[in-house]
Amino acid sequence: MDILLKHENLVKRDVLKRVSILVAGTGDLGSMVSELSAKLGIGKIYIVDRVDAGDLGKKRAEALIRRLSQISGETLIQWIPKNVEDHDFSLPEDILVIMDCLDNWKGHVKLESLTLGKDLFIVFGRVKEMYGQITTLLPPETPPLREIFEDFKEEGELKVYLPLAMALASLQVWEMVNSLLGRPRLLGKILTLDLWQPSLEIAQINRS
Repeated sequence: MDILLKHENLVKRDVLKRVSILVAGTGDLGSMVSELSAKLGIGKIYIVDRVDAGDLGKKRAEALIRRLSQISGETLIQWIPKNVEDHDFSLPEDILVIMDCLDNWKGHVKLESLTLGKDLFIVFGRVKEMYGQITTLLPPETPPLREIFEDFKEEGELKVYLPLAMALASLQVWEMVNSLLGRPRLLGKILTLDLWQPSLEIAQINRS
């Protein structure tokens, strides 16, 4: 069976194949989010991340593009070789949702600022060791990240338990589809997944 047809009765495939999204980051979380999005039949996926020539990250990024192209011939993949913090980076005009899979707060804040007044959902995800969180932002209607997260600070290279990244990527893509269909479930809420417990909780975000 066509892998796309498996989702025909669960999501509106005719809607998904007409939309464009942007995935920021090509680490474990970003790569899995991109692959799941392609499997769902998203029409166009912009992937933004910059890696230096000869770097291991460049090879990983190129391998990701090849995998995505093989997953779905109907999905157009466009690579944007920049960091979102670059002064000349701008959001593609045709996107409806941003999947924030970055691993640094500067990038998170830059994406947040770029969406002000544009009615763009940001499905924010972050992972650390065996702990992950997701929330949906719609600046300026939702509180800024600095208000939502008390531990708003850079931590250097983060270690991530791979099954956590896989689980969180699935939940992040689930929320992406909700947002594309106009029914975000995590707008003004935060989902926390803890594999140590294990536990999954959803809490309301109160604006300070």
